[in-house]
Amino acid sequence: MWGQLQLRSPDHVTQMKQRESLPAEARQEHDDNQKAAHYWYESRNPKNLPEIDAALARVLPNALRQSAWISEVPSWEEAHRVQAYHDAGAILLARCYTLLYYGRENEAKESIKLINDKFPHALLLRPDRRVILVRRSLRYHMHACAIYRAIRERKMYDFEFPPEMDEHDAWAQERAAEDMAMLRLREGDFDGLDHLASQARLRALKTADGEWVSDAIYSGIHPLEGESWSAAAWDEMGGRLDEWREKKPTSVDARIANVIFTLYRFKGEVELAGSTKEALLKLRRTVEEIGPVSPQMPFIEMIVSIALEERLDQIASIYQKAQKKFPDYTPTHMFMLMRLAAEENGERHCRSMLRELASHEETVEQAARILTCLPEKSVMVLTEGLPLKDLRESMRALLESAPGSSHLRNRLGLLAVFVGQDDIGMEAMRTVGGRWERKLWSGREYHATRLTERQPIQASVPAKVGEL
Repeated sequence: MWGQLQLRSPDHVTQMKQRESLPAEARQEHDDNQKAAHYWYESRNPKNLPEIDAALARVLPNALRQSAWISEVPSWEEAHRVQAYHDAGAILLARCYTLLYYGRENEAKESIKLINDKFPHALLLRPDRRVILVRRSLRYHMHACAIYRAIRERKMYDFEFPPEMDEHDAWAQERAAEDMAMLRLREGDFDGLDHLASQARLRALKTADGEWVSDAIYSGIHPLEGESWSAAAWDEMGGRLDEWREKKPTSVDARIANVIFTLYRFKGEVELAGSTKEALLKLRRTVEEIGPVSPQMPFIEMIVSIALEERLDQIASIYQKAQKKFPDYTPTHMFMLMRLAAEENGERHCRSMLRELASHEETVEQAARILTCLPEKSVMVLTEGLPLKDLRESMRALLESAPGSSHLRNRLGLLAVFVGQDDIGMEAMRTVGGRWERKLWSGREYHATRLTERQPIQASVPAKVGEL
C-alpha cells in the first residue's frame, strides 16, 4: 500500500491525462476560461499550446478593448465585471510559463509583452476567491527558469540578474533563487545545488537591487511553503542536507547551509546540547571552523555573541572584522545598529555609526541603504546631526550601486521625501514612472506622483538634517 502511494502521480499529471483522454470536441467546452487557464498553468504541457492559442484568439478582441480603462488590480468581485481582460491575462500566463519551462524564451516574448503592455493588472481567479497576480507570477517564472537553465548548463559562473521591469522583480529574483536551492535539494541534485551555491558565494552575486543571492540560497533549506508546519517535512529537509554533505564532503556551501538550518531548528539543538549556552557555543565552534568564507559566517557569529549577552566590545570586534572583509553586506551593519540601539544613549551611538559608514568610500552607500529599510520616525531620529553632505553622498552612492532596480529607486524616493531631498528623489523615481509601488507609498501617493512628474516642493530641507 505504501509503495502504491509513493508511485501515485501528482494531481496535475492525473488531471492532464484525464483531460487529454477526452476527444477534442469534448474538451473544448470542458471548463470556463479561468479553470482552463489554471489547468494549463499547472500542467505546463506543450501539447496544450494549440488549445491555449485557440482560447486566446476567442478572448483577445474583447480583452484588448477592456484593457484601455483598467488601471489597477481589482478585487475578486470586480474582476468578474471585466472577465475577458482577466481571462486573457490568465491564459497568457499559462502560455508564457509553458514556453519558459521548456526553454522556448523567444516564443514567449510576444506574450510577455502583451502582459506587460496590455494586461498588467490581470488576475488568475480561483473559485475559492483567491487570486494569482499574473504579472507577479510571470516575473517569478522568468527568473526561476533562467536560473534553472544556468544550473542545468553549469553556467552560473556568468549568470546575472537583468534590470527590474517592475515592482515585482525584487521579490521574484530572491524568491526564485531560494526556491531553486530548495528544489535542487529536494530532488537530490547535489551537483546542481553545489554549483548554484558556490558560484553565488564566490562571485558575491547580487540581485538587481543589491541583495546577496547567497542569502536566498542558504535560506532555501526548508520544506515547501504549504508544509512548513510539519516537523516531518523539516526532518526530511534535514535528511536531504545530510545527504548533500555526505555526497559533497568538501562542500563549503553545504556546511554553511547546515549552520543556517541549525538556526532554523535551534530549539532541537538546545535539547540535544542540554542548554542554550552549550548549543550556542557549539554553533560558534562550527562557524569558527568554517571561517569567514562568506558574509553569513561573521553575521551568525554576531548573533551568537549577542545571544550569549557578551560585552559590546566583543560584539564590536566581530563586527569590525566582518565589515573589513564584507563592507557591502548590509545585514551585518543593520544588526550592529540594532545592538547599539539597546545601549544607554543608543540613539547617539547609532547616529555616530551612520556618520562613520557615510564617511568612508567602501561603506558610503550602506548608511542610505539602512535608512531605506526604516520607518519615517526612525529615519528622522537617526539623521539628526548627520551632515547633509554625507547623507546626500550616501543616497547618490546607493542610487549608483543598483541602477537597474525599480524597488530600490522606490525606497530611495521615499527616503528622499522623509529627509526633504527632492532632487535625489526625482532622480531616483525618474525611470519608475507610473509603476511606483502602491504598497510602499500607501498614504503618500501624492509624493510618489509628484516625484515621478518631477514637481519639487520648495524649501524642503528638514530642520533635523545637519548643515552642509
